[in-house]
Amino acid sequence: MKQRKTKKILFSRFLILITIFTLFSFYDSNTYATTLNSGTYECSTTVSGSTTVQNGYFYGGLSYGSLLRTRAKYDLSSLGSGTVTSATLNISVNDITNDTTNPTIEVVGSTQDDFSSYTTSLLPIGSSLDSQLISTTGNYSFDVTSFVEQEFQNDQVVTLVLKGTSDIESNSANGSYDSAAGFNTASFSLDVTVTSASSDATLSNLVPNSGSLSPSFDSNTTSYTINVPYSTTTINFTPTANDSNYTSITVDGNNTTSGNASSNTSLSVGNNNIDVVVTAEDGSTQKTYSVTVNRAAASTDATLSNLVPNYGSLSPTFSSSTTAYTINVANGISAINFTPTANDSNYTSITVDGNNTTSGFASSNTSLSVGDNVVDVV
Repeated sequence: MKQRKTKKILFSRFLILITIFTLFSFYDSNTYATTLNSGTYECSTTVSGSTTVQNGYFYGGLSYGSLLRTRAKYDLSSLGSGTVTSATLNISVNDITNDTTNPTIEVVGSTQDDFSSYTTSLLPIGSSLDSQLISTTGNYSFDVTSFVEQEFQNDQVVTLVLKGTSDIESNSANGSYDSAAGFNTASFSLDVTVTSASSDATLSNLVPNSGSLSPSFDSNTTSYTINVPYSTTTINFTPTANDSNYTSITVDGNNTTSGNASSNTSLSVGNNNIDVVVTAEDGSTQKTYSVTVNRAAASTDATLSNLVPNYGSLSPTFSSSTTAYTINVANGISAINFTPTANDSNYTSITVDGNNTTSGFASSNTSLSVGDNVVDVV
């Protein structure tokens, strides 16, 4: 648990002391819970031509025949960057007088932060954020999260307008109101929780569709090598982000998504450098994983590891380096075939007596005449 110091700022225009308190709370490294008490509040009424600052007390009823609205202005720049995940305006009502109906506090967001040219009754307001019936003294909480997040991302200045019941306002405008119907507040404060954007730009896994990474993948290791045969002409990768709130992942410059295969990258013979770049949630932190894919050159091995006829036997015994053989067969044998086995499984083709065949499989039959018959295996 970490204690933050109290900060006090004096605004000379209204001579109002703003006190910002930090709650004692447990939170993780990305969450900051702060209570801003009082704010820069104004509750002014015109009394005999002069302006009275009500020092934070909000009267939901009427005073001196004037319509009252109060503004609470909060500068949230000290909270840094991130996302507002919760914001609650807390109002403490310490006095209430009911006439025929209980009054209501309505909290309205205002995108206008400078009120110097407005009277209290003309404070510009936007859409209503929350409202509650004030039936007894005590503490009331108003959810203003969406508006505070909007303004936090805009200029980090939040202005809220507190207004009383609409029927009280309309009656006051006509000069007809009951001063006994209203309430006042002892204080109001804004609780804001800001969750900072993550700076985690690591991957938890990176899987190629061909070959394997060397060394084995580790989030903290950024350089890898993959060896693939000549027959592998393209490669793709499936990256998995460590933080699901990442901003982007690119593989060889092309956007992809965590847990899904990237588009294919063409491979040339030799070394091919492919970068996998992860951008964290904060939009600025990046980590690059570099993979060198070594595509082997085309093999020049055109030898066989074996050659087996279906009749008779080769003379001499088969050897990859021996290219001429003889087979003697009986007069009754009218056709023969061969089963060749390529020494390099990545061979391009094998023909027996001009006919294509496959390594490890018998060729088509070749007809035999009486006497010498020459059969080429290429």
